[in-house]
Amino acid sequence: MDEKRAFVCLNLIPGVGPIKVSSLKNVFGSAAAIFNQDKKSLCRVEGIGPKLADLLISGPSKYNPDSEIRLAEQAGVILVTQACDQYPELLK
Repeated sequence: MDEKRAFVCLNLIPGVGPIKVSSLKNVFGSAAAIFNQDKKSLCRVEGIGPKLADLLISGPSKYNPDSEIRLAEQAGVILVTQACDQYPELLK
């Protein structure tokens, strides 16, 4: 999974907001790397408990970022994530 899809997927998971995404990304190095972690590793991150870790592990199969990207494109919306050059530097 590339970074853009990983960010879209993270935003689809209930209970995962910008602070948790930032914490996870700081620990694992990238949004895509978050989805390569096991439950124990995820639970070591502040704010991530067993239930949220399970949601993160099942995220890519349960929450399809490609479907969301297609829906956005059909609606004429351009998704900009932290992985995109257009994302404002001050928001990273």
